[in-house]
Amino acid sequence: MEYINTSIESDGALLITFSSEVTNKSDISLMRTEIASISKEVKKIYAKQGKNIKILIDITGFKAIYLTETVNALVEVAKEDKDLVERTAIFGGSLQVKIIADIIIELSGRKNMKIFKTKPEAVQWLNS
Repeated sequence: MEYINTSIESDGALLITFSSEVTNKSDISLMRTEIASISKEVKKIYAKQGKNIKILIDITGFKAIYLTETVNALVEVAKEDKDLVERTAIFGGSLQVKIIADIIIELSGRKNMKIFKTKPEAVQWLNS
């Protein structure tokens, strides 16, 4: 099962789509593997572009029970890649998932991450 998909948007931003449920320990283990691949992708794009990259995160289809391990893994990636990222815009998601995203932003110390209701709002801020 894939929890995370990545693609490159027409403006060069990395689109990360969280698309599944995280409800138990086996989900966390698989998701950690996919989260590690995001970090590799960020480094690869950074090296190719030669500058800090923009990231767009779609949490519209993501569902999660608050699981400390998942949050910790996402915080680790946000901290690890912060010097390679210009801005990260997050959009969509339920109230619960948005709260988890807020926690990740706070714990990672990232000042260049924001949450938006819609993709157009997120893209506008990302490119402003």
